[in-house]
Amino acid sequence: MYAKLEMNQSRNSALTEIVKKASSDEDVNTIIEFIIKKTYQVIAVERVTLFIVDELRQELWCRYGMKE
Repeated sequence: MYAKLEMNQSRNSALTEIVKKASSDEDVNTIIEFIIKKTYQVIAVERVTLFIVDELRQELWCRYGMKE
């Protein structure tokens, strides 16, 4: 039970960091890379794909990363 609580706290902390970074004045590509790296830290996966919707242009695009 303690391990599950610790994992939830880690995920919440990562989400908080992502929201702070997303609302910053940094470059969009820097923010996207940060989100992908944080995802690797929280979830044990080999690849991450981030889908982004551009509502103005009516486009869907994605960025992906692979764990090194």
